Amino acid sequence: MRVILALCTAAVADQVNPISKVLQMITELQHKVVAEGSAQQKEFDEYSTFCTDQANHLHRNIASAEAEQQDLEAVVDKANSDITKQSTKIEEAAAEQSEAEADLKKATHEREKEFAVFSGEEKTTMETVDAFERAIKLLHKHMGMALVQTDAEEAVDVLSTLVQSESLASADKNQLIALMQSGTEDTEGQAPEAAAYENHDGTQVLIDTLQDLLDKTQATLMKLRNEETKSRGDYQMVKQSLEQEVAENKKIVDQAKQTKAAAEETKAKAEAEIEHVVKDIAADKDVLKELQHDCMEKAHEYEVEMQEQNEELKALAKAKEIIQEATKEII
Repeated sequence: MRVILALCTAAVADQVNPISKVLQMITELQHKVVAEGSAQQKEFDEYSTFCTDQANHLHRNIASAEAEQQDLEAVVDKANSDITKQSTKIEEAAAEQSEAEADLKKATHEREKEFAVFSGEEKTTMETVDAFERAIKLLHKHMGMALVQTDAEEAVDVLSTLVQSESLASADKNQLIALMQSGTEDTEGQAPEAAAYENHDGTQVLIDTLQDLLDKTQATLMKLRNEETKSRGDYQMVKQSLEQEVAENKKIVDQAKQTKAAAEETKAKAEAEIEHVVKDIAADKDVLKELQHDCMEKAHEYEVEMQEQNEELKALAKAKEIIQEATKEII
């Protein structure tokens, strides 16, 4: 301002032309400041648009990434649910499979015991049947006549075997013993082995009794075999049912394990993507923060420059006014 006043004083001393020249210089300086302000305004407007566009772009990226993160977290939640569900299914099916296997093992053990008992009873009963048939055959062979020593001894051995047989009921054994003793008493004075079989009527009674006992023993054998057939059939049905249950539960376990593995793979993949997305979001937020800082700093600088330009324009306008007032009479 002092410089301007000095120019004014000098201009007054040199009359009109120098004053006009100073006023012209001030006007030109005003135009220059305004032009520079307009250029700075344009540059700032372009930079401001850049800041807005970049910020919007980053906001969209962040929003999109956060939405993707939520979707991926939902995938992880579902995978966790599927893993828990399949784990429970595996545990339940495995438990049922183990139970069925244990039941099958127990049933097989019981069946083996039943078959062992049957085999022993069948063997004893078949031996009894064979003894009855041999005794009857011998008695028929020597009906009404004395047995030779060897045949008599064989008959006694066979009958003794029958009396000791476990397959005969006590009442049948007693009946057989009574008949043998009765035959011996009826032929008193003869050798016991032969005496029991020389009386025709007594022999026939003995044959008939043996035949009845043979029929009963054969019926018992048939009953044993029928019961064995039924027991074997029942076991086969139980075995088939339990084996099917084991197979079905094994299939469920295998399928559940595959589904669980797929869910675990999906979860791992989603978690890896989440980690990547989170890093991208953090990076974009950092860029956005830096952009906002730069843009605000630039806006502040522009505001300061605009204030300085306004102050400068005010000063020029004031100087121009002072010169004009100071030289008004001269002009």
